[in-house]
Amino acid sequence: MIVGVIGSGSIGPDLAYGFLSALAAGEGGKVYLLDIAKPALDAGVGRIEGYIGKALARGRMSQKAAEATRSALVPTMEIKDLANCDYVLEAATEDLKIKKVILRNLEGVVRPDCLIGFATSGIPMSWIAAEALHPERCFVNHPFYPAWRALPFEVVLSGDPAFGTRMIELIKKLGKVPIITADVPCFAADDIFSNYIV
Repeated sequence: MIVGVIGSGSIGPDLAYGFLSALAAGEGGKVYLLDIAKPALDAGVGRIEGYIGKALARGRMSQKAAEATRSALVPTMEIKDLANCDYVLEAATEDLKIKKVILRNLEGVVRPDCLIGFATSGIPMSWIAAEALHPERCFVNHPFYPAWRALPFEVVLSGDPAFGTRMIELIKKLGKVPIITADVPCFAADDIFSNYIV
C-alpha cells in the first residue's frame, strides 16, 4: 500500500509514523510525507526519526524493523509524487479554503481510485468536498491523540457504499479502529469532550 500524508506540522509526522509502523513490514509499503516548506518537512522527518530512536532504545523495535521503517518513508515537496498513492490524508490545516485548494490540486494528480481523507476536528466533509470532481472518494478522517499510537479513527463516509467499504478496510490495514460518525461540525470525539468542559 502506498500512502501520502500532506502536512508536516503538528500532526502530519505523527500520522505518518503510525502508518509506517503498520506498513513497513509489508513488501512495497510506502508513506510519503509532503510539505511545501523545507524546514517543516525536515522537522517532521526528524520527529519520526526520534520516534524510531525511542522505540529502538526501549526494545520495542528491532534494527531490521527500524531500517524498513526508514526506507518506507519518502519525504517530498512535490504533490506530483503522490500520483500512485492508494490513500492520501491531508493534515496541513484547519482552513477550509486551503483544504479545498489542496483537494483541487490532488484531484489533478492522483489515480481515479485513490481515497482522499481530511484530518479535521470540526469541518464537515460536505463543506470540504462541495466543489470536488469526485466527492464519493472524499472522507473526513479524525485521528485521536497521540495520532501515531491511538487506535480510534473517526471516519465520515461519503455517500458511495463501495468507496466507504474500501475506506473502512484501509483504515484497519493501517492499524486503526474506524469509528463511523455523522457529517456534522465537531464529530463524536469533540462532542463527547465538550460535555466535560465547564
